[in-house]
Amino acid sequence: MPCIGSGGRAGVCLSSSACTAGGGVTVTGRCPADPAGIKCCTKASCANTSAGNCRWKSDCAGSSVSNKCPGPSQMMCCSSSATGFGGYKAPSIPAVGGCKSVAVSGAKKVVAAFPGHVREIGCTRGCACPGTSDHCCGKAVDFMCSDGGGVPTMSGRQIAEWVMNNRGTLNLKYVIWGQKIWNPSVDGVKAWTSWRDMEDRKSITQNHCTRAMDYNTILQGKYPAKRHAKRVADYVRSKVPDATGVLYLESRMTKLLEDNDEPEPFRQRRAFYYLTGCPLADSYVVHDMDADKTTLFIPPVDPETVIWSGLPESAEEAMQKYDVDDVKYTNDVNAELAHVAGLKAKSTIFAIPNQVSDHITFLGFDDKNFAVLKEAIDVCRVVKDEFELAMIAKANAVSEKAHRTVMEKVKHAKNERELEAIFLSSCIAAGARNQAYHGIFAGGRAAATLHYVHNNAPLAGKLNLLLDAGAEWDCYASDITRTFPINGKFTKESRAIYDIVLKMQLECIAALKEDVLWDDVHLLAHKVAIDGLLALGILKGDKEEILANRTSVAFFPHGLGHYLGMDTHDTGGNPNYADKDALFRYLRVRGRVPAGSVVTVEPGIYFCNFIIEPFLKDPKHAKFIDAGVLEKIEDNLVITKGGAENLTTTLKDADEIERIISSS
Repeated sequence: MPCIGSGGRAGVCLSSSACTAGGGVTVTGRCPADPAGIKCCTKASCANTSAGNCRWKSDCAGSSVSNKCPGPSQMMCCSSSATGFGGYKAPSIPAVGGCKSVAVSGAKKVVAAFPGHVREIGCTRGCACPGTSDHCCGKAVDFMCSDGGGVPTMSGRQIAEWVMNNRGTLNLKYVIWGQKIWNPSVDGVKAWTSWRDMEDRKSITQNHCTRAMDYNTILQGKYPAKRHAKRVADYVRSKVPDATGVLYLESRMTKLLEDNDEPEPFRQRRAFYYLTGCPLADSYVVHDMDADKTTLFIPPVDPETVIWSGLPESAEEAMQKYDVDDVKYTNDVNAELAHVAGLKAKSTIFAIPNQVSDHITFLGFDDKNFAVLKEAIDVCRVVKDEFELAMIAKANAVSEKAHRTVMEKVKHAKNERELEAIFLSSCIAAGARNQAYHGIFAGGRAAATLHYVHNNAPLAGKLNLLLDAGAEWDCYASDITRTFPINGKFTKESRAIYDIVLKMQLECIAALKEDVLWDDVHLLAHKVAIDGLLALGILKGDKEEILANRTSVAFFPHGLGHYLGMDTHDTGGNPNYADKDALFRYLRVRGRVPAGSVVTVEPGIYFCNFIIEPFLKDPKHAKFIDAGVLEKIEDNLVITKGGAENLTTTLKDADEIERIISSS
């Protein structure tokens, strides 16, 4: 059995006597169970022309000589000048700044576990961020585990399987090994020989792993409110040249339920949060554009409420928590507005219509502009910064765990509401008290209703469950959909449709990159759907004719996806619901997609009588159509210059989904 000895040298598990007889040395604790007398045997040097070292034959890219090393015949004396593993020294660990701190910590873990067997650690910021890959932003790091030829080696195989088994602490994004790929979002733990074959990347760089974003480390910092305020102010000036004055926003105010003394459920105003990162109700913010100064106003202590609700957040605590220049109490807001207005001969206050309290006065300002601020914030919100992406990634991680928990328990549930309770419980336990939207837990034909909300039907006799739900993390949303068999096994028909939808999604994801026209990606989804439905015999005829007639809209009636951020259907999509072309009418995103934006990719194939009946009554469509049940898959992706990064790790591999449900 192979092992790794001292100095990272390739070895073999042998008895101590056999190792000594072959001229080797032993190391304890490197062989499975390490039974008495069985040690990891290595030999530092051997005779091959002038010099060599003992390696597994698969690790040697140069000349090798047999019968010079202890152990089986696969242990060869490899020329010391050959490329490969054998005696590589670990590369220097990249410094924080060249890589994200999580990449540095991960590199240390891999090198420590396999001393001498990591040839290269690649992480650079030599290109503009976001750039063509995660390396441009230092978010990803490659641990090169093979020589330039990408030949699978014993040492590299052990590294590949080790990082798979330690994916939790490594935040692993994927592993490529021997032209096979393992992705924690879709693949179960398995021997590398069972990993999925990967496409030809036209590159000899085949054996490596990359790391995902370390959102937890990023979120230890402050929400970048001042950076957001400056972006918004710059946009305002682009619309109102030479504008001077302040941006003014209010949080949501506490409001009681009708005929009740209980408060309504509170959700912070997104515009206010974008400029403050503050979740408090009954608060205000003033941003002086000229001084680039943000002042937050929070509620003062009310002695009568302290006994019931405890002490509120103090101004000192708020200064430590939020990215603002000053914190005052709300009874000072009018005085501050008057002071700022009096600093300049002419000034403007920018606010949002119907979001200014009656007691607030703007009398000191020469002009009041209610037209541009909301537009400015909506536009700026489209492109996310690193902190915002980390918030969305965190929301996705919480939701991924909840989705998996539902999969593990669906076989034993009797009613949809039980699964909703399981999902909510998992999210709340992870710290996400709010959902980004009302989740859909739809069994059987209920899944054909696009926004089914009842979540209370029995599951007996139903084949599949559609789960469309996502947690919110500090005002930032996730939006994930999975469809899976309730009993743990897809029917032949369900699996066929599922595979078409998955192909639609994967091909659309592959097409994503900076400035891609969203209409084109949506059109691609329809083309893949038509090909798949033609192959199943559900559609008949010429595929170009089917597309031209928009018959596929009967099965895929909605848009491919939408922007995601503080809102599930986030700002900036510029939809055109009056579009006369049925294929594009319900797209929530129109135009080109910028780098740094986050989109959902959620194709679906629906077999819904209500949707299909009008097509059946139209002769130009009727000959193509059959009926069935819905399938849908949805992920959240951030657009990069050369592609897209998937923030959603929830399983969607059909075989693995079946394994999880069946084994529960």
